[in-house]
Amino acid sequence: MLRQLPAMIAGVVLAMAAPLAMAQDDSEGLGKQVFDVWCGICHGLPNGASGGGTETLAALYRGTEIPAQLEDRSDLTEELVVTLTRDGRNTMPNFRKTEISDSELAALVAYLVRDSGE
Repeated sequence: MLRQLPAMIAGVVLAMAAPLAMAQDDSEGLGKQVFDVWCGICHGLPNGASGGGTETLAALYRGTEIPAQLEDRSDLTEELVVTLTRDGRNTMPNFRKTEISDSELAALVAYLVRDSGE
């Protein structure tokens, strides 16, 4: 059983990576997956279970036309998404390349900036 463990672990890792590898052809699809895994917990629908990113932005943008949900925004730029993802801000953590690779970050940018006309 112990001899088979490395092969079993490799199989699990490959199975987990397959959906991301298949989505490489669809940048926005991969970007949505990255958002759901890393960003959605805080910046998804305000449902009381999130880390509070959407609620914080709702308070920050109260009285403006700017949506609190990142997926609804049309004013995001590549520079802003990359900077906030890599450097974090206030209570938002930074994400290392071991968490969100450069190619995954590019897909996340494509997903979030899709409506901005950039």
